[in-house]
Amino acid sequence: MSLTNEKIKEKLVGKFGDQVGNFEESFGMLSFSAPKDMNLKVLQFLYDEPDLSFRFLTDLCAVHYPDKHDAELEVVYHLHNLKDNVRLRFRVSTPVSNPDVFTATKLFESANIGAAGTHFFPRFASRSVYRASGRVGAFETSVRTARHR
Repeated sequence: MSLTNEKIKEKLVGKFGDQVGNFEESFGMLSFSAPKDMNLKVLQFLYDEPDLSFRFLTDLCAVHYPDKHDAELEVVYHLHNLKDNVRLRFRVSTPVSNPDVFTATKLFESANIGAAGTHFFPRFASRSVYRASGRVGAFETSVRTARHR
């Protein structure tokens, strides 16, 4: 049976319940969000679940929404199931005051390549942070507001 957006949503809700949400479909691509501390659990599930097999990170980017109080920054993962040729968009939001998001580089080595793109956000600087729970680093993780001179 072909992998559909409805099947993906059912699997995600079945595993994570109301921790995943904001499901929408744009141009046939499913998009959803989860709390930032769930990013690795959701990514690992999408990768490991045999019916899903999202094993290719197509793109990783950050978006700045200055008017979204306590969710000004958003990390966006674009994932691809190459077998069924299905793509999805997974988002986590974080406030500028606490921008740390766990890195996905252990699962997708290409998650580290985004660090080179920080020059597109001149108001932000990327910085690696280390915690007892593991490396938090690269572009996706610790976007800090740079001081204006």
